[in-house]
Amino acid sequence: MMSGDPRDLDAAAVIELCAAGLVPVNVLPGVAIAVHRQMATPFTLRAVLLACTPTVEDSRTQLDYLADLPDAAWCSIGPEWQNYREASLASMRRSIAWRTVCV
Repeated sequence: MMSGDPRDLDAAAVIELCAAGLVPVNVLPGVAIAVHRQMATPFTLRAVLLACTPTVEDSRTQLDYLADLPDAAWCSIGPEWQNYREASLASMRRSIAWRTVCV
């Protein structure tokens, strides 16, 4: 079990958690993306999806990265990966739009 602020985790700590079968939530988007680029697994992909999004720019970075992933990266999610991918990306787009318009 992890204690402390997940935004303080570095790439090595996130890799360690993911390798242990845990998905760290609220890590910095840049750290999660760097980890997935280094070690593409279902756990590291979920770390990108569940990274903290304190700014609209972080969300855009996250969305751009996820939208550019090849299908093979998403297949690891399971048989419903296409629905999961589209729902995740649509949710992120709505979140960005809502935070941009309502600020």
